[in-house]
Amino acid sequence: MTTNRVVKSICIFRLSAIGDVTHIIPVVKSLQAGLPGVEITWIIGQLEHRLVGDLPGVTFIV
Repeated sequence: MTTNRVVKSICIFRLSAIGDVTHIIPVVKSLQAGLPGVEITWIIGQLEHRLVGDLPGVTFIV
């Protein structure tokens, strides 16, 4: 069975663990490259937001 679903938005939930947060950055960039126009929202802790908060094309919820 084939479906023609289009991914419109993705939410990443990673509040803490700076190492894990930095490992997610290539995943975010791959998602952006593979799914042009996808809306990415990242739920993140305050400290981690200071590290990656300038990542383009991502909406952050702190």
